Amino acid sequence: MDALHQQSATIGSLEVPDLQKVARDGDAKETLALCRLCIAIAVMSSRNQDIIAGIQTLEEVHQQRLMEAIALVMSKLEAPGEADTSQMTE
Repeated sequence: MDALHQQSATIGSLEVPDLQKVARDGDAKETLALCRLCIAIAVMSSRNQDIIAGIQTLEEVHQQRLMEAIALVMSKLEAPGEADTSQMTE
């Protein structure tokens, strides 16, 4: 949670998920927004090396998809409003 507080302005550029829709309806759009937020927090945390080590234990296809998602989130954080989020649909 420290990463969230330290980077609140940066993370603020991400979409805020509607947790009620996620829990009640399983809303895909809101679930993706939650995943993006979780990814942003994980890669900015003090334990990011542990996160990377965990990713490296996954099958290569899963590593690739997760790294694409991380790159997408990071590009949005670095240049708010310029990233294309249409690729993160699964």
